[in-house]
Amino acid sequence: MNIPKSLIKEEININIMGLQGQKILNQKSVGLKTISIENLPQGLYLMTISKGDEIKFSDKIFCF
Repeated sequence: MNIPKSLIKEEININIMGLQGQKILNQKSVGLKTISIENLPQGLYLMTISKGDEIKFSDKIFCF
């Protein structure tokens, strides 16, 4: 998945959660252009990219 260009140079937090609220990934990054996540079980996940406490981007991810 590509990170929005406006956030590439920012210090961001990347979070992926299952729909039941379980945390799958919590990563801080600066300069990341793409995210590659492997070995997620089949299902629907919520990804958010935030700067501090402010959510800048969110999307649903379906793994099959």
